[in-house]
Amino acid sequence: MRIVDNKIFANAFKVKPDKSISFLLGAGASVASRIPSGKRMTWEFKRAIYCMNNNLRTSTYDDLSSDDVQKEIQAYFDNQRGYPPKGSPEEYSFYFDKCFPFKRDRTYYIQNKVRDANPSLGYLCLGEMIINGKVNLIATTNFDDLVQVGVHSINPGFSIKTISSATSYKEGIILNEGFPNVIKLHGDYLYDTLKNTSEELQELECSIANTWKTAIYEDGLVIIGYAGNDNSVMSILEKLIEEGGIKKGIYWCKYKNEELSVRANKFMTEACNINEQSSVIEINEFDEFMYSLYLALNLKNFNIDKMWEKNYDER
Repeated sequence: MRIVDNKIFANAFKVKPDKSISFLLGAGASVASRIPSGKRMTWEFKRAIYCMNNNLRTSTYDDLSSDDVQKEIQAYFDNQRGYPPKGSPEEYSFYFDKCFPFKRDRTYYIQNKVRDANPSLGYLCLGEMIINGKVNLIATTNFDDLVQVGVHSINPGFSIKTISSATSYKEGIILNEGFPNVIKLHGDYLYDTLKNTSEELQELECSIANTWKTAIYEDGLVIIGYAGNDNSVMSILEKLIEEGGIKKGIYWCKYKNEELSVRANKFMTEACNINEQSSVIEINEFDEFMYSLYLALNLKNFNIDKMWEKNYDER
């Protein structure tokens, strides 16, 4: 499996044809915008269940990053039957469903997490790439609107289409070739019944799946902030690789201090064997990586550059 430095990829990215590389964004891309990751939410679910079952206030365990807090909460579940082991890909869906068994409550929970979120530096850089015609398609497993907000923070009148299970046409769900598209693979909190639990995540609506699959077949794909734990998205990617799709390469961004999931590692090993352009890209964080692409393209935006100087340049 090939591993490429993010600076090397940024240099290569600038020479790739416009609109030939799309993005798949997962929850990790939105952490800097103060939207919790799936891992963080899993601990919130665990805390809520633990406190409910033991007549405790959740405020007692405010610091969910504390090893002592996590050990106490996890010890409870380790001594129960029927709970997935710590680190299992099923944890998020299992505990979400256990914590909020009613679908509407799960929707309320997600709405409260993503409502009025402000895009971080990385989303603004992506917005510049979209506006300048470098990127034309973004798929996301997230429920937020950070891609659209990032674009409109730069150019309020810029047209970008959102496709989700709430948007349907007689001829099916289709991309608009006149301007960029965002595909919400797991629903849109503004309109849809969100997909959160294992059963709901198993299979994307056929129309959305086919639209995305067709759109990326001939091109390349950058994956960032996505763990690869849900079958619905991974099965499509695996099928595309088997068919020789995503011809311009798959570039899976991996944080330097983390490892790919077992399924993602197997997938990328196969992708690199089949397509010489595919590789794993080691990055520090979403914002820094997106800024490196923005710089490589010689894009200029006063607010973006000031944000970098203020928050990141000293690192």
